[in-house]
Amino acid sequence: MYTPSVPKLSSPVQRSTEISRVVQLYPQVTSVVDVLDLDGPTPLFQQIAAILRARIADGTYPADKRMPSARAIAEEFGVTRGTAVAALDLLKEEGLIYGVRGRGTFPRARD
Repeated sequence: MYTPSVPKLSSPVQRSTEISRVVQLYPQVTSVVDVLDLDGPTPLFQQIAAILRARIADGTYPADKRMPSARAIAEEFGVTRGTAVAALDLLKEEGLIYGVRGRGTFPRARD
C-alpha cells in the first residue's frame, strides 16, 4: 500500500491540516497512524493533540459531547495510554477541552 509522505511543517496545526488533507486525498490510508511522523522531532503526544485539535475545530468532536477516552485514543493511534493522556492534558492546558470526573472529556464551546 502506498503511504504518502507528509512534509515537515512549522506548527502542529499546519501538520494536522495537512494530515486531514492527505487522508481525504488517499482513501486507502485507513488510519492516522499511517501518517504520524514516528521519526520526526515532534513528540507523538503533540502530533496527536494537533489531530484532536483539528477534529474539534471541524466539528468531528462537537462542543459539550463526550470525546473518545484516552484508552480509545491510544488504541486508534497505536500509542501508550500515557501518550494519549499527555495529548489530552495539552488540550486541557490550552483550554480546548475539559474533564468531568466519572463522565469523560468534552470539547469546550467556542466563544
